[in-house]
Amino acid sequence: GYREALSQMGRLHSLQAQAAGAEIEQYLQTIQRGLQPVQALPWGQPDFGLQQRREELHRALSLNPSVVSLVDLDEGGAELLAVSRTEPDRMGSSANEDSRIAGAKTNYFDAPKEGFGAPFFDSAAVPNVTLALPRAGRPPGRPVVVINLQFLEDVLAGLRVANAGVVYLVDAQDRLIAHADPTQVQRLRQPRTDN
Repeated sequence: GYREALSQMGRLHSLQAQAAGAEIEQYLQTIQRGLQPVQALPWGQPDFGLQQRREELHRALSLNPSVVSLVDLDEGGAELLAVSRTEPDRMGSSANEDSRIAGAKTNYFDAPKEGFGAPFFDSAAVPNVTLALPRAGRPPGRPVVVINLQFLEDVLAGLRVANAGVVYLVDAQDRLIAHADPTQVQRLRQPRTDN
């Protein structure tokens, strides 16, 4: 009876983890769908210059609260335009983007569809993820979006698990990304003062 109860508990936990995974996936897909207007912009049209692109990317920022920044990369990976909630806009800089965007470009730039990069932590230890979007039409290139994963805490807080269980999300390196109790994540983000 004990082994059967453990087996049932294992199956229940597995089903709950799958349900939590589906909720997280649905949340990220909602963000992707909210960014579809960015993909459909008239990127290759002569009258759609940097200023018009900048206005449209700022509109996308205002409509998607979890989006931290949007970067327009050309086919070679050079930055054409970058808008952000936390940094000044960069227009026509042709600079290579930092390692987070470069990582997304390496993983998804040549992919036929959009794709998520690996989670990373910004300088304030907030978890983020990059999303590379395919650009409709010409010129070739790729808009890359940085998404704040802190919003996943709200998703996890809404999930109910049996037997006072706890739902949390870790990345491939077992770093805590989101927890139903946000104080757990905040505690782990505090810099350590001991040696």
